Amino acid sequence: MKKPVPLLLALLASLVLQLPVFSQATKTIIVLDFEDQGFRRSDFELAVWLPAQIQKALVASPYITVVERHKLNEVLKEHALSQTGVIDESTAIKVGKLIGAQKILMGEFEYGVNGKYALSARLVDIERGRVEGQWLAADLEQKKIKTFVEEVASGVNAKMKNLLALEKIVRLENPSAPFQITIATTKESFLLDELVTFTLTADRNCYVHLFDIGASGKIHLLFPNKLQPNNFIKAGETIRIENIKASPPAGMETVKAIATLDSVSFGEMIDLVSAPATFQALGEDVEKFSRDLEIVVSPLAKDRWTAARLAFEIEEK
Repeated sequence: MKKPVPLLLALLASLVLQLPVFSQATKTIIVLDFEDQGFRRSDFELAVWLPAQIQKALVASPYITVVERHKLNEVLKEHALSQTGVIDESTAIKVGKLIGAQKILMGEFEYGVNGKYALSARLVDIERGRVEGQWLAADLEQKKIKTFVEEVASGVNAKMKNLLALEKIVRLENPSAPFQITIATTKESFLLDELVTFTLTADRNCYVHLFDIGASGKIHLLFPNKLQPNNFIKAGETIRIENIKASPPAGMETVKAIATLDSVSFGEMIDLVSAPATFQALGEDVEKFSRDLEIVVSPLAKDRWTAARLAFEIEEK
C-alpha cells in the first residue's frame, strides 16, 4: 500500500503557510585594529591584541557573524587600504560595504606619561554611518585592559541581541491576511522634540495595537493608551494618535500595528491603568517582548489577523 505522501506534504505546507513570518539572522561585524594615539605610537602588539580578543569573544555569540581576519586583509590589500596606517571612519565604512557587513567596531588607545592607558571603542552602523555604541576607560593599568575588552564584547553582543529582536518584531507579517491596517503620518522625518501624529485606518472592524520601536531600542505602546483605552476600530474609520514627542536618540524609528478580528490579551505586558504615562513603556527586554508577541499571534488563524509598519527618521535639531 502506497503512503499518502502528497497529502502529507500538502498538510505540512498548509501548516507552514499559517505560521507568522519572523525574521531570524545574525549581524555581520568587522573588528578593526585599534589606533595607537599615545606619545610612543609604537605599541603595535596592543593595537592588534585588543581587536583579536574582542573578536574572539564575539565569535561565540549566536547573534553575531564576525568577518574573518584573512578576508578583511584581502579586501584591504585589493583596494590599497592598509591597516598599518590610520583608517578613519569613512574608510572603515567603505571597507564594511565592500565586505557586506552591517557594523564596524573600531577604537583607539593611548599610553600616558603616567604609565596607564586610556581606551575607547565605538560601534558604527555602516548603512547610516552613525555611532550606535561607545565604550570609554581611563587610567587603566595594563592588567585591567582585559576588563575593558570584556565590557566591549558584552556590550556589542547585547546590542546585537536587542537589534535582532527588534527586527523580528518589525518584520512580523501575515502573508495570507484578508484585510489591511494602514498607518500614516504627516512626513518622513521629524526633529527631536517635535510632536508626531499617526493615523490608523482598517478595511474591517478590528482590534489594533500600535507599538513604537525606537532608535533607543525601547518599545512603547502608542495605541491603545490612557486617553484612548478602547482599541476597537470600525471599518473605514480613521483613528488619530496625537502628541507623541520625537525623543532621543536620533535615528530610524518604526511603528508596528497588529490588527486582529477578535480581541486578544497581551496579559501582564500591557497595563494602561497603572502606567504612569499616556503611552506605556513596555520595558527594555526586547527579546522577551518579541517572544510574548509571538505567543499571542502564532495561535491565531491566518485569516484573523494582519500587520503593518511605518518607518520614519528622527533628526537632530
